[in-house]
Amino acid sequence: MNEPETARPENLVPPAWRDELVLALRLRDVTGARIGDILAEVDEFCADAGLDAPTAFGAPVEYARELTTGSTPTRTGLLDDLRTAGRVLVGFVGLMVVLGSVGTDGPGLVVTVGWVLALPFLLAATIVTVRAAGRTGGHGGWSTRVTVVLVVAGSLAGAVTLGLVLDTPVATVPDGLAAAVGVTLLVGDAVIGTVRARRRPTADLVTEPGTDPVEVRRRNVRADTLTAWLLPGFAVVGVAVLLALDALLDRVA
Repeated sequence: MNEPETARPENLVPPAWRDELVLALRLRDVTGARIGDILAEVDEFCADAGLDAPTAFGAPVEYARELTTGSTPTRTGLLDDLRTAGRVLVGFVGLMVVLGSVGTDGPGLVVTVGWVLALPFLLAATIVTVRAAGRTGGHGGWSTRVTVVLVVAGSLAGAVTLGLVLDTPVATVPDGLAAAVGVTLLVGDAVIGTVRARRRPTADLVTEPGTDPVEVRRRNVRADTLTAWLLPGFAVVGVAVLLALDALLDRVA
């Protein structure tokens, strides 16, 4: 006689409930390692009790609040984010210079009041990017990347808007020189970020208890390296789009 099939933990803990719990814990500054422990405890309890997670623990946000009440935040502070943002800002500036030198119709890149004012705006946007990446770092690889990409795209759109609206010229730089400086800033920042990722990976991923630490470190290095080359990737796509638009306009003309 066949014994009744026991409900599997993955059936007792719905993916949507698990994802919402991970996000709620991230927003309450819980580390990836601790989130991994919590998920393992939830799976084990549900399997032993035969209850699904919503019944056993209630709403994910409420459960996250219970788990973190009275705990000390472990997330890095604003000062650490400022240090990181200062380095990333170099890549932001390089990206804007490259796109500006390719997209200009004149003999050189015109630096306007708007572009000068865009620097502090980009610094603030970079801090937002850093903190967004830190808060979603363990909530699935793709969700992290999408969040960071959206913040970066919004930041660039805001900087471009400032540059177009406040168009009083301050200086003119030859396109070739501007492009060389921009590429140097972009690639140099990415290389430094890659070296730093290999020496001291910082990505805080959700890991289950017993996970191989070597594999965890490898995943952290990959995540940090991908982040380091995000802005050069934007530059390649942006330059390709600008060149395609120029070619299209030439054909129409």
